[in-house]
This record gives sequence, C-alpha cells and structure tokens, in this order.
Amino acid sequence: MQHPIINQHLITQLKPLHLATPQPLTEAEQQYSAFYGIDFDTQSPDIKHCMGYFDSIHYRVACHYYWQPSSKGTAFVVHGYYDHVGLYGNLIKFLLDQGFNVISFDLPGHGLSSGNRACIADFADYVTALKQCINMATSTVPKPWFLLGQSTGGAVITDYLLSEKFTTTNNPFSEVVLFAPLIRPKNWGFIELAHRVLGSWIRNVKRSYAPNSHDEAFLDFVKNKDPLQPSHSSVKWLGALKQWIKRIEQMPASSLSPIIIQGKDDQTVDWQYNIPVLQKLFSEPTIYYHSTARHHLVNESHSIRAEYFGYLKDILLKNNH
Repeated sequence: MQHPIINQHLITQLKPLHLATPQPLTEAEQQYSAFYGIDFDTQSPDIKHCMGYFDSIHYRVACHYYWQPSSKGTAFVVHGYYDHVGLYGNLIKFLLDQGFNVISFDLPGHGLSSGNRACIADFADYVTALKQCINMATSTVPKPWFLLGQSTGGAVITDYLLSEKFTTTNNPFSEVVLFAPLIRPKNWGFIELAHRVLGSWIRNVKRSYAPNSHDEAFLDFVKNKDPLQPSHSSVKWLGALKQWIKRIEQMPASSLSPIIIQGKDDQTVDWQYNIPVLQKLFSEPTIYYHSTARHHLVNESHSIRAEYFGYLKDILLKNNH
C-alpha cells in the first residue's frame, strides 16, 4: 500500500482502543480522516473522534469512536464487502446529527484492519469481530444502543443476533437497521456453479465495479481514488459465503423485528429472494422499500438518502422519548 496518506505507517502506529479513556488522533490519523471526509471533530467543537484497534481471533481490527456531550445513545455501524469506515461518512454524520455517539470498525481483510484483502475463511470471523466490538463497549458507552449494517454488514448482524439467541427481553439494541442486507447475491446460481467448477483452480478474480449507486462522485472515488479498495474478489470469500448461506437459512427463527431498508433497483443482492428469508428468520421485520435506490444505500444520491434518513430519524428519536 503506497499512498502519501493511507500507508503502512498509519496502520502500524494504531494504538489499542480504550473507549473509557479515548486518545486524541495522531497527525497521520487526522490526515486519514480528512482524506475520507470523516473528520467531523473538525466541523463541530462538541464532537470528539478517536481511533485505534482491538484484537479479534488473529486479526487486528481498526475501530473508530465518535462521541459528544449529552449524547442520546450509541450507534454501532457495520460496513459491507469491499468497504471500510472511511466510506461511511454519510451515515456517521446522520447519526451524529441525531445526537448519537458512533462506533464503527473495519471488518477483517478490509480498510485498516489486518487479514488478506476482501477474503475470509469463515463468516464467523466477521461475527466474532462484531461481538468483540460490542463487548469492548459494554459498561462504557451510553445507551440506548442501535445496530446498523449495510449489505455484508447486514449479514454479519443477522448472524450475530441469531447466534446470540437474543429475545425481545434481553436484546441490547433499541433498534436494528439492515440496509440492503446480504443473504444471496444476484445471479447466485451462476456464481455458485462457477465457484464449484473453478474454485480449486483460481484464488482471485479481477474485480468489476458495478454502478451500485446514483452518486457518480462516489462511484468514481471508489473506482479511481480510494487506495483502500481491493482490486480483486476472493474465491475463498465466495466459498465462505456459500457455507454461510447454508448455515444461516437453517438457524432457528428470532423474535426480534429489525428494520430492513431495500432499494428495488438493487442489482447486487437478490433482494426478491433475501427479503422472504429474513421474514422467516425474524418476527415481522419492518420493510421500507425505495423504488429507485440501488445497492449501496449508505452512499446513494442525496435525494434518496434524504428520504430514508427522514424515515429513520423518526424511528431512532422515538426511542429517546
């Protein structure tokens, strides 16, 4: 990784993250935050931002914490495949504007976290990282808590909630929000067949950049300007996804009722298949459809975000009355 701001020095100088005694950003961390436009601490004197890492299995997981005085609670944000926290400024700012603290981390193999790029042997490793993050926050950050995830982040949250067997009486989260959650990707039958035929022959496939948002500036940044974007898709990751789909679809149903936000022009996940699966796994989830939104809802056009953010604002603030 050779980039004047996003480089190996930035990763190696990360310190252990202690949420009870957060440390100010180093100069390198400030430059990183400014590069991605997530330097909200420079835009408001009330907002503080720290970053560091926590250990999860054999991964060193990069994590961010934004906090402000008199917060209304804490939101945990889990990003999608290929993504990292630096791309989630729209959602982080929205949550900060509602008065919440925000905790978000780079999944293993993504962003500033360790691990082979965009690769995982078992989706359980993602779930363990989320569990470690939440354990780190227990008794430290203010409640109520909210849990939000985009795409693969939604899959990780789904697995976490089902694996922990949370019920309506012991669920630690006031609301759970899944943006275009992954169960199966689009064209899964063809992908699975290709993996079965070629999986033992190749390790990586050159990545194609799909127009998964109406925000042209975002699409250009991801394809041409973001040094943390993986250049290839991992065949091993597809194998882990295949095993995860089999496992998740057989898990006992939960009494929880998450909110699902789904665009009907999503060409990345097979939402027509996924939504019924999630309706079986959860008890009457609330589903908000947007007629023209594509897959990357967190980075959709301003007008589309404004619509579903308005919907979310009412729901999140309801929990503070």
